[in-house]
Amino acid sequence: MLYDSRTEKRQQLVKLDAGAIAYTNWSRDETWMFYRTTSPDRLVWRIRIADLHTEPVVDLTNIPEAGPLWIGLDHDDSLLLHRDRSVQEIYALTVQSSK
Repeated sequence: MLYDSRTEKRQQLVKLDAGAIAYTNWSRDETWMFYRTTSPDRLVWRIRIADLHTEPVVDLTNIPEAGPLWIGLDHDDSLLLHRDRSVQEIYALTVQSSK
């Protein structure tokens, strides 16, 4: 939902069949809103606020994701992603006593 403080009205931006919208980010010029969903589609989406045109930005299907669905935008609206591979690359740990 988008709330317009001038008109004091809410507008539904996106309707999902399942899941929820997560990690919303506004573009610097405030014409687009970027988001992920909690559905298994593994896409980053954006919606143009002026006409509610929605389009996928990037498909993350081939990028392993161990952490949360977090996304962000850099100062030039470049997409930032969270990727945590730490728990998948632990092979062995040997501890020796110094006594």
